[in-house]
Amino acid sequence: MQVTCKVCGRIFDAWPSKFRSYCSKECYRASGGVKIICKVCGKEFKVRPNEANSRKTCSKECLSKWPRKPRPKHWKTKNCEICGREFHFYPTKRGDVHRFCSNKCRSAGFSRDRKQKRRAHFEKSFTKDRNFRRVLRRHLQEFGGQKCLICGWDEASVDVCHITPRKEGGESTLRNVVFLCPNHHRMYDEGLIQREHLVALAQQQYPHITDFFQLPQKSQ
Repeated sequence: MQVTCKVCGRIFDAWPSKFRSYCSKECYRASGGVKIICKVCGKEFKVRPNEANSRKTCSKECLSKWPRKPRPKHWKTKNCEICGREFHFYPTKRGDVHRFCSNKCRSAGFSRDRKQKRRAHFEKSFTKDRNFRRVLRRHLQEFGGQKCLICGWDEASVDVCHITPRKEGGESTLRNVVFLCPNHHRMYDEGLIQREHLVALAQQQYPHITDFFQLPQKSQ
């Protein structure tokens, strides 16, 4: 693309995507700039030719007086899920992710959500799984290890014992099963070990999880 210089009149080549009016920096400095009038104080001043359309004021003082459009108040109002206090927030592209009014309420809310998820996990029934005993065994190992709850025997594989037997309506959930060795498992099935005693031992073995679930008691 051939362009004619506005100062010296020389014809030079320029890229079509980058329009140029001067052939060199010397001609650009010799042009003396473009005179425009300040929109605030009315003073005439010179700017670079490429700033003639974007500059509105002559100085920073006039720029601070330039009227700007106020930011629209498109915030929304919501109540905190923990303390119930009303707070304002701006919606984002991720959706409605604002649930708490402060970091303190946010940490308390996340702790509550974690407890609810763990409670749902312990109340989940694994009977629909084909190998539900294997699944129960894998999850139960995370709390007390694979050993007998009464005597601590771990020489071989221990049994998964239902505190409330399945024939009495006991579900295959993590809150209803414990590890017992084969001998104590048979003794519990025969009634030689009381259910209240097994429940008390389970609460002592898993003290860090008794705050969000209670082992089932014997039905009267």
